[in-house]
Amino acid sequence: MAVAGHRRSTIIRRLEHWRPVIGLCAFAVLAGASTAAAAPSPHSSPTPSLTADQEIAAQALSRDFHVSVAEARARIGRQTDIGELSERLPQQLGAAYAGTFIDNAHGGRAVVLVATSEPARQIPAVRSLAAAHGLSADLVEVRQVRHSLTELATINRAIGDDLARLNRDAAYPLSAWVDIAQNRVVVGVVNGAPTTTAQESFVAASQARYGDAVARGTYAGPAVAGACSWPRCDPPLRGGLWISAGGDNSAGYCTSGFPARSRSDSSHWYLVTAGHCHFEHPGVTWAEKFVRDGIWHPIGTMWHAVWDSRGDAAIITMNNPAGWSPQGWVYVRSSTAGDHPTTENPAYTINRVGGWADVPLSGSPPGYYVCHTGATFGTDCGTIGDVGVTVTYDGHTVQGLGRINGMAVCEGDSGGPIYVNHTAFGIFVALSLTSVTKVGPNGYTQRCGVTAYYQGANGLQNLLNVDIVLS
Repeated sequence: MAVAGHRRSTIIRRLEHWRPVIGLCAFAVLAGASTAAAAPSPHSSPTPSLTADQEIAAQALSRDFHVSVAEARARIGRQTDIGELSERLPQQLGAAYAGTFIDNAHGGRAVVLVATSEPARQIPAVRSLAAAHGLSADLVEVRQVRHSLTELATINRAIGDDLARLNRDAAYPLSAWVDIAQNRVVVGVVNGAPTTTAQESFVAASQARYGDAVARGTYAGPAVAGACSWPRCDPPLRGGLWISAGGDNSAGYCTSGFPARSRSDSSHWYLVTAGHCHFEHPGVTWAEKFVRDGIWHPIGTMWHAVWDSRGDAAIITMNNPAGWSPQGWVYVRSSTAGDHPTTENPAYTINRVGGWADVPLSGSPPGYYVCHTGATFGTDCGTIGDVGVTVTYDGHTVQGLGRINGMAVCEGDSGGPIYVNHTAFGIFVALSLTSVTKVGPNGYTQRCGVTAYYQGANGLQNLLNVDIVLS
């Protein structure tokens, strides 16, 4: 299955996609400490007790940024605190808030961006809120930027709407995303691919219209839906399993995301997956194969599916919830190869939903390590890179996605859960392809990559009017 070749490309991709934060602005102030320090004091945050997936992420961070395992564990241990801080900052700072990211290239601090002429006035509020989340002053930095997060989100949405039209029938579609660390919206062309006159004109017009709030960039390549034409469990039904379109070993398939319940009527149970799974396999009854009898058991048909500018998500009606006994669990696959060894855990609990609002701009700070389980590849982890991403795949333009760098995914993994520290972050929906392939559970070769796109968990809950089931 070409694991060694994949792992090498994973490492290369991580290095290629990391952009150290330099020259961001003239004003930078650490909330209570000197900015000259290369890393936080080892006494500022005790080494926490990590969950299995956090330990995987810590080992990866140690290798990626050449820091000790103890330091990497401390950084991963405070990710949740930084994520919660980033959820509260928009209310605390209001219109001045411009985003938060984790700067692992410079000590793993939480960098809070503020669009104001007097950034020093924001430091007491940021410091107080950070302390309430267990973050000492030397772990939080405040930086002044030009554009608020609200402004960037508005620009990003407008550009995304335009790309939905411009990208029709484009061989190499444009993409767009919010680069929080660089405080701008990026309009991306496919790296190394030709562009059309219309595309070049659009990039130039966007830069002329929005000034330094918009920059030209590149991305790995056209995204493709992860669905295509492994893993199975007896009940309880959970995330990370092989679900078949029609209940056949050789049929097209996707991956189960999270069990969910209707917000309108809690007696209605559903299974979350990617929206494009329905559009590529309309009208079928989705099924999961039991271990005990080797028989495909029907789950149900799609109740509601979305694959457009609003997102890429769907829910499958669970016709027999009592029989399926759904739980807030994810199947974490075992892997001993490469740089992300994982421990088998078929009942990894999910007890929280992460991210913020419909577009994961605040609650999913770039630099955050997350993991994914898919029916084709299994389990791997990577870092959240860009947020608010507009990307076109299979003729559909989707806005508000997150991009994860250095995480191995393949076709058929669509709908699989994105998670870390027992928190649901979303579902995998698309990938940029490399030359790596892997044979899927249906016996067919699937294409793979190490740049993944995900639909945020809070966004899909609001879009589909459901709540993800927690343990």
